[in-house]
Amino acid sequence: MLNVPVETWSGNADAVLSGAWGAVTRRAHQSGYSRTAVYMHAQRVVQAVASAQAGGISYDALWHENERLKAENEALWQAWSAALAGVVCSRGPQ
Repeated sequence: MLNVPVETWSGNADAVLSGAWGAVTRRAHQSGYSRTAVYMHAQRVVQAVASAQAGGISYDALWHENERLKAENEALWQAWSAALAGVVCSRGPQ
């Protein structure tokens, strides 16, 4: 779902928000997505617009924070594994 072009998201949102009879079904056939996916895309577009208007944290800022936290988490797991290996080695065979 992350590889959906912006034009598709926008078109799907337009079909849902227009309220025209059959618009969602037509859009689903045109875009190759299910009606459920068209509604989900529209919901995400509405949420993104509302978030942008509210002046909250940007998607890019959230993305970068997530990447930073994933790297930190990986470093912590590696440190934990190294520490655990050191404890096992220092005890020797039992």
